[in-house]
Amino acid sequence: MSWSLIEVPWEVHAHSSSEQWAAIITAKALLMLVAGLPLHGQRTARYVLLFVCLTSVLAIAPELPAECVNAPGIAVLSTVEC
Repeated sequence: MSWSLIEVPWEVHAHSSSEQWAAIITAKALLMLVAGLPLHGQRTARYVLLFVCLTSVLAIAPELPAECVNAPGIAVLSTVEC
């Protein structure tokens, strides 16, 4: 989950709008909340985290070959995330 915070600089740009910044900050905060709940013994949160991680991999993995061609640097970040 810490990788999600490492890749923030590549997700936002200097010309990003305040709505984009708010969306990224909200998404990261929710991800950290969902990732932290299992550490406190929340059994249901494990399944929510599993679902979030699985959907992330299923969304990213099919696009990796095209991303390697168009943006190799970003493809490395996506590969690590998978």
